Amino acid sequence: MIRGLIFHTSGILLLAFAPGLSAQGVEKDFKSGGRPPDAVFDPSDVLLPKQRQEIAAPLAKVLENEGIDVLVIILPEIGDAPAKHVAKGFQEKWSDQLINVVVLHVPGNPESPWIIPGEVIARVVKSDKLQESLDAAQRRARAEPDDYSKIRAGSVEAADLMRYWTGGAVIRSEAIINDKLTRQLAFEKRQRLLKLSAMLGLAGAIPIIAVLLLFLTKLKKRGPRNFPPVRKFSRLGAPYAGGNNAISRIR
Repeated sequence: MIRGLIFHTSGILLLAFAPGLSAQGVEKDFKSGGRPPDAVFDPSDVLLPKQRQEIAAPLAKVLENEGIDVLVIILPEIGDAPAKHVAKGFQEKWSDQLINVVVLHVPGNPESPWIIPGEVIARVVKSDKLQESLDAAQRRARAEPDDYSKIRAGSVEAADLMRYWTGGAVIRSEAIINDKLTRQLAFEKRQRLLKLSAMLGLAGAIPIIAVLLLFLTKLKKRGPRNFPPVRKFSRLGAPYAGGNNAISRIR
């Protein structure tokens, strides 16, 4: 059903698209077969081979692993044709993925690059939320200093947006929940360790306290020093004293 809607919509878009692009020769390229193997269309060679590869390689992985088709279209000009119509023409002719997006760049145009998502995303996501995200992503890409940086930033922003709108929001929500749970578990673990440390410290202090109490108790019980009892026998006095506690047996 979705493919039927896209096919029907593409026919309408192409009717509006073809007149605006006839001067640029894009329709001629469509008829010749067209789509480059690396999904980067750069007929004017704005990018160096190395730069093109650096942009195309990550997008190929995104397409292979996530089924998100990011097309990078670099044109010298688009005349009076709306950027959205130009992008839609490439989308409908070159992409067979339900989730697709075009990054359209015109060197020297201050409003470039544009990020234009496919029909599925446009239908599923609320237009105000979608446009807000697109505007922010385009501003970041347009702020880059040169064409290569603008195109690369635009392609990364486009891929990230498609990930977000095709499930990334759910994934990120789950990540936030998992992060909260992880933090909570870590907090509870720290609390348990603190309690265990306190208990072990108290257990180690109990014997010491007991010994101290016992020692203090014994000191308290001793009281004043005791003198020896009074002798009941008379000791020999001098000059008869023999020492060593000698006593007299004379009565």
